[in-house]
Amino acid sequence: MGTKTFQKLFRDWMNNHAKGDRRGMTPDALKRAGNSSPGLLAKAFASAESSGRLGNEWQKMVETAPSDILTALVALAPQSNTFLNRVATNLLNRPPNSDAFPTDPNWNLYDLAKAFKANPDAFRRFLAEHKKEAGILLVAYTIRSSGVPAYEEALAQALDGALKPGAGADDVQERAWLTVINSIGSENSLWVGGTIGTFPNSPISRVLAKNVGPILDKLARGQAYKNAREQFERQKREGVENPMMLPNLEPRAPWDKLDPAVSGRFFGALMQDSVAADTLMKEGADYINKLDMGRFNPFDKND
Repeated sequence: MGTKTFQKLFRDWMNNHAKGDRRGMTPDALKRAGNSSPGLLAKAFASAESSGRLGNEWQKMVETAPSDILTALVALAPQSNTFLNRVATNLLNRPPNSDAFPTDPNWNLYDLAKAFKANPDAFRRFLAEHKKEAGILLVAYTIRSSGVPAYEEALAQALDGALKPGAGADDVQERAWLTVINSIGSENSLWVGGTIGTFPNSPISRVLAKNVGPILDKLARGQAYKNAREQFERQKREGVENPMMLPNLEPRAPWDKLDPAVSGRFFGALMQDSVAADTLMKEGADYINKLDMGRFNPFDKND
């Protein structure tokens, strides 16, 4: 068939059955497509790609195919983790004005989020390994300017699957969390006020607050170590004899690279939503209640 004919079959169907969907297919159009030739083609592609039967020409199609065809492919059939993440990376690196109709609702983002919801393992690895592109998905401006109100809810559901406690390998999930925290809590984050306002009713905030409990200790250690380090340096400047540090407070990798100021802004962003704020307060209280301050020797680096 070849890649050109393959794409033409998608385009012809879209022109005849989803002509108004100029930046990705709507849920109704995808439902119709799933029972027609695009759905069959997407399933055939998934089978051939995941088994390694597609040559270089087909792999390079990700770089040149229109965005709506790529998102239709990943939305209509479960593609391999590798292919889904290649599509996401390429799509999110395209210039903002590369679409023929850049002011139309961006269903491509919605369809990508739905594909990630269906494949939490791929999304978890995408968050862990593609920080720049993941940041584009999570930036407040992208969420508010997509033109698709359902996009934020779809992205929240995908985040829930990827970040829920116990999902996937611990090291991958930790790196995924770090990407989310660094993206939302960045120094110039529009999540925290800014010209587009606040996020008082955010499903993303609520999902992150619901799942953050198991990593609170990592974040608390970062802040505690920062405070202890500042106290140590102040004691040195003031000439205090034997200034003391608590070396075992230092968070282990990869959390040692997280700036406590970033995690502070991350929590500030989430707490703009009253439901998320209540969840965080409860999670924080549960975490403190579980602490046994006399259980370990605080000067023993092995504890």
